[in-house]
Amino acid sequence: MTHVEEDEKEEVAESSEEDHSSDESESDEGEKEYRAELEEGDSEDDELASLMGGGGGGWQLASRAATLPKREVKVWNVGTVGQRKKNAIPPKPEGATRFVCISDTHNRHRMLELPAGDVLLHSGDFSLSCKEKELVDFTEWLHEQPYTHKVIVAGNHDVLLHSEFYERHHWRYHTEKIERHLELKQRLRSVCTYLEDELCEINGIKIWGSPWVPYYHDWAFMPPDDAGLKAAWAKVPAGVDVLITHGPPHKVRDKTYQGANAGCPLLADAVFKRIKPAVHCFGHIHTGYGVVKQRDSTFINAAIVNSVYKVANNAVVFDIK
Repeated sequence: MTHVEEDEKEEVAESSEEDHSSDESESDEGEKEYRAELEEGDSEDDELASLMGGGGGGWQLASRAATLPKREVKVWNVGTVGQRKKNAIPPKPEGATRFVCISDTHNRHRMLELPAGDVLLHSGDFSLSCKEKELVDFTEWLHEQPYTHKVIVAGNHDVLLHSEFYERHHWRYHTEKIERHLELKQRLRSVCTYLEDELCEINGIKIWGSPWVPYYHDWAFMPPDDAGLKAAWAKVPAGVDVLITHGPPHKVRDKTYQGANAGCPLLADAVFKRIKPAVHCFGHIHTGYGVVKQRDSTFINAAIVNSVYKVANNAVVFDIK
C-alpha cells in the first residue's frame, strides 16, 4: 500500500450483494470511459461482472469460465476469511495450472492458511518497511511453502529490494543502514522467481512482473514522473498470459475508503489498449480486494490485510489453461 500506517485508513472489501452491485457500476463507469478513449465504435457491450464471492458458508465460486483468445480462466475463493472452507474449491481441471494469488501480507504471512496449487503469486508489500528481520523471515517462509513455483514482485514497502532507492533513502526507514541488502535480495531470489520488469514462463504460461506504482510520499518503486511509469509499462510484452504488478490500473478495483480511484492511468492505458493479459494480479489498495472481469481480462486485487493490517481476505485461486 502507498500509505504509511497512519495514512492508511482503508476498509476491507465486503462480499455482500450490495457491494457486488456497486462494484459493477463503478467498474462499468471506468470501462465506458476507456471505451470512449479508444474510439472503437463497437456498439456491443463488453462483458463486465464483479466476481466477489457471495455470503454464506464456504469459499465461493467467484467467476464463471471466461474463454479468452488464448487461455481459459476460472477464478475461485474470493471472500473474507470468515467464508473459508477449503473443500469448497473443486479439483483442478485436467491440463490446467492452479495459481494461488496473494498480496499486501505486511508481515502477516505466517498467519495465512493457503490452499493447494501449482504456483504461488505474491504481488508485493510482504513487509512494513523491509527491515532485515522482515525480509529474512519472509524468505524463510516462502522457502517452506509447498508450491512447485513461487513468483513475486516487490511493493513500495519492500524498500530493501529497490537497491538504488535504498542507497539514497535508507535513513528514512532504518536506524542503521543494512549493508548487505544486495545479498539479502539474492537470497530471496534463490527461493522464488523474483520479477522486476522481467518475464518467466511456467507450463507454457507467460508471466510478467513489475513493482512500479505512481508517486506518493516517495516510497520505493515510485518513479518521480510519468516518464518512468510509461517506460515500465512499455516493457511489458503484448499478450502475456498473467501480468503481476503491485498496483492496480486506474478504475479497476482501486477505490480507497475516501472514494478516490488510486490506480495508475498509464497502466490502465497499456493494459486495455495493448497488453490485454488473460489475468492481471495486483494489490496495493487494500479496499480494492476482489475480482472483476473487463473485456478479455480478469483482474484480481489480492490484498490480504485490511486498513489496520489484520488478515481479512482469502487468497484468490485461479486455474488457467
